[in-house]
Amino acid sequence: MNFILCSLNRLKKENNSIKKGGYCGKKRFIRKKSFIMVVLCMFFLSFFSLFSMAGANILGYREADGPLVLFDVDKKKVIEKIPWDKSLGSPVKFLKNGTQLFVSLTWAHFGIFDLKEKKIVAEYTLLKPPVPFPTDLQGYYALPELVPFADGERFAIIEELPDKEEAIVTIKKLGTNEVIRTFSFMVDGRYDKIYFSPDDAYVVVANRKQSQKLLYPSITFHIWSVATGKKVEEFCVDLNQKNWDFSVSDNATHIVSSYSYDKLNVSKNARFFRRINTRHAIEKFTISLDGTCVVTYIRSPKKQLKIFDVKTAKEVHEMPIKERYLYFMQFKPPAMKQDSDEPERREYWQMELQEKESDVIPQKMKVKVKMYGQEFYIPRLLL
Repeated sequence: MNFILCSLNRLKKENNSIKKGGYCGKKRFIRKKSFIMVVLCMFFLSFFSLFSMAGANILGYREADGPLVLFDVDKKKVIEKIPWDKSLGSPVKFLKNGTQLFVSLTWAHFGIFDLKEKKIVAEYTLLKPPVPFPTDLQGYYALPELVPFADGERFAIIEELPDKEEAIVTIKKLGTNEVIRTFSFMVDGRYDKIYFSPDDAYVVVANRKQSQKLLYPSITFHIWSVATGKKVEEFCVDLNQKNWDFSVSDNATHIVSSYSYDKLNVSKNARFFRRINTRHAIEKFTISLDGTCVVTYIRSPKKQLKIFDVKTAKEVHEMPIKERYLYFMQFKPPAMKQDSDEPERREYWQMELQEKESDVIPQKMKVKVKMYGQEFYIPRLLL
């Protein structure tokens, strides 16, 4: 950038000096030389900027009975294909800045696969046999859900309580099973799906609510802080089909969710932001860590991956897939990424909430109410 400014200043000085005196040939030569310098500087600046941004969004996916493929979304090319045997289990999540992969060997047995060594370096038994629910729900077993953390040192177990609309999240240390923190969350109705943000800063809980006016329900998202165990945000989006899913970016700033069989809703900072129309039935989808692009897997009329830009909601690339089904599709964290501190994440969402409250209702017009162990501010007009 400094080279470009220096070249522009030099061109300006030379033009001013030529205006005072000089012949036409010298004037043309100096202008041509300075122009070439500016063009070269702009070219090198754009080249280095593209080089530095390349590899920021790397997608990992595995087809049925196929290898683990690492695809560079920015460069639009395959980086590496890692042979994958059935004995290696099913990939679950990338760990430690994308150098390792958490795999599921059985329903209770898990392992860590090293991408450089191409083998499983550690194995753990993390879940206990399922416990049956009471007699009124005979035959239904409460199988807890396990979520590994990206740092490779912690994991979370989510257990649903049978007699309450409540779930307990227990964070443990990987290897020793030492309990680090436990908190519970309660939503209006039983939750349907729950995902952690890729940076493990927030838990996003989603449940459907049936509307009397609409044929299909809407999705309500509840965002909970892992550090404090408190809810930081809640919002709703439209839904126009029965089968649905969603994906979360870092810090839970972007959430992409199903709308219909060929459309997706993208929410940014707990507000509806964009609707993506793929024009084909969507089987799987995921959003990048920074929330800039969405990748969808489509089986009909052709099996392929489609990449969409979130800002424009337009397709930017497509890639054919050979196998019938995609078992794993997730973005890989950058190798040099450094996780930010949890207080900064909490401060970000607190600032967002303060701005919303000040924009909608003044603080003097609110009443503090305590429900289900949580404190809420309700407008006086509703009381």
